Amino acid sequence: MTYAFRRCFLACSLLLSVLSSPARAGDAPTPDQAPPLVAGYWEVVTAPNFPGIPMPMLPRTERYCITPEQIAQGTMRLMLFASCRLQGSAWQGNRLPLVINCPELVPPPKTEGELNAAGKSFTARATVVTGGGETPHYFYYHHTARWLGEHCPEEIQRPQPPAAAR
Repeated sequence: MTYAFRRCFLACSLLLSVLSSPARAGDAPTPDQAPPLVAGYWEVVTAPNFPGIPMPMLPRTERYCITPEQIAQGTMRLMLFASCRLQGSAWQGNRLPLVINCPELVPPPKTEGELNAAGKSFTARATVVTGGGETPHYFYYHHTARWLGEHCPEEIQRPQPPAAAR
């Protein structure tokens, strides 16, 4: 075999092994793969959009810690409709379907959302539709986030007293 032929053969073999491997974009990460997000201190900007409300809502910026456990369970904190919270969900590669629970709203709203992770950044969108019958109300949330660092500031790590005690 000539040197050029061997190089081409090795390159083609490597390419075929990569293309035929079971892990592709969109597949769920295996335990030996890196998580879709990096744990640590994050800045999340939430831009709410409430059609029909005369005064537009301004974006809100929050900074908080996201733990490895929250990432694994899909329970990161996101600003949503007042009584709505994220429940755990399973990652699908770098995509996390958002399971949103709003226990205080009657009737329960229709909700949907998705978070797309990129290691040290993510975007998310969520929709909450309230009010059954002929006049539903739509609440849209768009989140953009960036990782600020590995360590959380001490004041963020300390448990905060309940709002009534402040």
